[in-house]
Amino acid sequence: MPSDGRTLLLIDVYALVYRAFFALPPLTAPDGRPVNAVYGFERMLNRVLNDEKPTHVIAAWDAGIPAERMALYPEYKANRAETPDDLRSQFALVRRALAAYGIPIVEVEGEEADDAIATLTTRASADGLRTIVVSGDLDLLQLVDDHVTVVVTRRGISDMARYDEAAVRERYGLSPSQLPDYRGLKGDPSDNLPGVPGIGEKTAARLIAQYGTLDDLLEHTAEVTPKRIGELLERYAAQARACRDVSKAKRDLAIPLRWEDGELRSTDPTARNELFQELGFRSLMTTLPGQGPAPSRSPVAEASQPSDAADANAAPVEQIPTQYRLVADRAAAIDVLAAARRATEFALVTLPALAAWRSPEPLAFALSHAAGSADAIPAALALRDATVREAFAELLADANAIKIVHDSKTLAGWLAGEQLELAGVALDAKLAHELLDATRVEPPLPDTLAFAGTAAVLASPVPQTQRIDLFEQSPALEASHASAADALLRAAPRLRERLNAAGMESVLRDI
Repeated sequence: MPSDGRTLLLIDVYALVYRAFFALPPLTAPDGRPVNAVYGFERMLNRVLNDEKPTHVIAAWDAGIPAERMALYPEYKANRAETPDDLRSQFALVRRALAAYGIPIVEVEGEEADDAIATLTTRASADGLRTIVVSGDLDLLQLVDDHVTVVVTRRGISDMARYDEAAVRERYGLSPSQLPDYRGLKGDPSDNLPGVPGIGEKTAARLIAQYGTLDDLLEHTAEVTPKRIGELLERYAAQARACRDVSKAKRDLAIPLRWEDGELRSTDPTARNELFQELGFRSLMTTLPGQGPAPSRSPVAEASQPSDAADANAAPVEQIPTQYRLVADRAAAIDVLAAARRATEFALVTLPALAAWRSPEPLAFALSHAAGSADAIPAALALRDATVREAFAELLADANAIKIVHDSKTLAGWLAGEQLELAGVALDAKLAHELLDATRVEPPLPDTLAFAGTAAVLASPVPQTQRIDLFEQSPALEASHASAADALLRAAPRLRERLNAAGMESVLRDI
């Protein structure tokens, strides 16, 4: 059935909480309770709510291991270590947080969350809902089809991969429905499933792609080359089938849930903010993405309210007289660099100011040390003219020349490739934005400027092959990009004020 416009978000709670616990350093609430897993889970939850904008949300919880799986393979998950006490104690807080969001929890006695999720995706597809599953477990990729997408955490709590059918085929060379057969061959150490010893991922994928199913493969072991692989398949055929059967998600659990039970409704954020205040999560004391401002007007809640470049609640854009220049000669460029070095602080961006620092070679650098003005220096002049490069290198390396940037890590890495050192960064606006708005991960520069209410005039990206000629022929286009540096300079005090109110300044500075 085609989608009717409803989108169901299914959350594999334990997988995400487990990932958060081991991805984040120990964090404690004001009363000393460990809370790093709760904090990481809430960051991931806020992100997917903001990115996916579901109409319905349901959280699935593990409630045991099915007896039939244990009968098929008694050693299933026997290698799992005991849950650390500091993690176990946080599950009750995760339940409280989900309740504060108004998200129902589904758990079926003696069943795993994977099976509850598989059952709900199957039912949702039949009822016309599009489904997005969020998990840390690649096993759930078997659910992917025209109606179901799976988002899986990769590293930490912010790096997520999105899998539709094309992405599954690109990664494995197989359809989603073939993945249990593939797992039957290669096994899964995390679940203590051995598969067929001696057969790894590439061989398993090749064999399943060639024969279609595990059963068809095992019926033709005499044909398999090299002969050693065929002999392994014959010897471990029963074990491969058991690992395959254990890996299949069940789709027929009895779950007494109506879709309206999981409808995402506007909720009073009071309970959520009270919980986050109790746990010390001041940066999470926000409205639920897309639900409008919270009634609380406390300084902490006000300072932590999230914004988005396209959000109606974004800070108002400031309009002030401006003067932007393109500095294309040596003497003027050196004067600009000297003025920046004398200033209390200055903003530095690369041009064009795209979604992030992505260009392998920026067209120009823009500097601003006074509100309403900024200067753009062509990269060819800043980096290739020996005299200007020397002055630019001294400015970059001077720890007393206080700099405001966006994404200092990537910028410093790029400059290192040019044998230039970056020091004296006092504020990284991208990191400040992430700390103040838990729904944002890797926000681009334009979004951060809009978040701070200092939008810039940004020209369209320039194709790499045209940059040099276009710069020489159309300086006005590149000078308009200097507004990004001006906007970043004016954003700094606003970001600092909000960081202070949210108690996040030391996190940004010291961590």
